[in-house]
Amino acid sequence: MPLWKRRSHLEWTALGNRLAPDAIRIARDWNVPASGVGYVTRFEVQAGFAERYPVRQLGGATILELWIPAEELDEFNRHIVGRIEVVHEFRATISAQDPFRTTVRPTGRD
Repeated sequence: MPLWKRRSHLEWTALGNRLAPDAIRIARDWNVPASGVGYVTRFEVQAGFAERYPVRQLGGATILELWIPAEELDEFNRHIVGRIEVVHEFRATISAQDPFRTTVRPTGRD
């Protein structure tokens, strides 16, 4: 079962389920302004194990994620199959004309 997650470099420990377009939008539009960088990761979880967790809506009709209690995250991580891959990376850049304004710059992972 493939899972997608938007990431900030400040939160590499929590994993969840998102569709790729939602993960991209949140990493780019929410994480970059908040922390200067946002990542989207992709990973596989054993399907039978992941099915025990409810899917919840977050902030919009298409923004869905697996809801994994924090106390079960270690067990969830043991059921990840293979490696966690960074598939998109977004970074803020500072405008030369306005140093207080940043823009989002995709990196080579896009």
